[in-house]
Amino acid sequence: MNLSDCFEAERVLANGYFLATQFVVVVLNVSGTMLCAYTTALIVASQVFHINLRILLVNLSALICLRTALTLNRSTVNIIVGFSYKNNCDLLKEAGWCNSYSAITAAPFESLVFAFTAIALERCLATIAYKRYEKWKFPFVAIILAPITWINIALIIHTSISKHTSNNVTVSYRPYCSTITTGYVDFGKLFNYSIPVIIASFVLFVAVYVICRRKLRFVLKCALFASTH
Repeated sequence: MNLSDCFEAERVLANGYFLATQFVVVVLNVSGTMLCAYTTALIVASQVFHINLRILLVNLSALICLRTALTLNRSTVNIIVGFSYKNNCDLLKEAGWCNSYSAITAAPFESLVFAFTAIALERCLATIAYKRYEKWKFPFVAIILAPITWINIALIIHTSISKHTSNNVTVSYRPYCSTITTGYVDFGKLFNYSIPVIIASFVLFVAVYVICRRKLRFVLKCALFASTH
């Protein structure tokens, strides 16, 4: 354990500005979770949306709430430790644990990309086969798509725990634990699948918008023609 790391950890984690920032994060996360839960309840109770869309929107909310809960936990721990530590070396985080926790915390954020894609695919299906789709009562589309969005989280958690438990290397410590300091944020990984998936989802949503707009114009023209004849 390096004493310079202990002083660096105290400089960062016991800093008043840092603790104030963490407090703001806690407030935002709590209020955001409450609003998200309220919105989710409205979606569940609503009969306007199709059952498949409702389930996928709830799935999206669940991912957001999970991400918020993990971030809330990290900020809360930072605040508690920042006020209760007795030795500056107590602020250090074990590097292996830090890497695993950072990966798990970031996992829901990455899976949000796939949650939006699932909604885009569902909307495409609803747009293409809308006459039959609206009559479907069993949400088989959501049952297939929703669990797929959680596969990434399961894989990341499994990989992180496996690496941490099988790590026999000498224990090292970090003065501050985050997805950036651990190097988990990899911009190359964004271009490997995140950005292409986001672009694909955007294209699907645009396609749905264009098709629906054209159908609406066609329906309005038919209605106008029927009213004048």
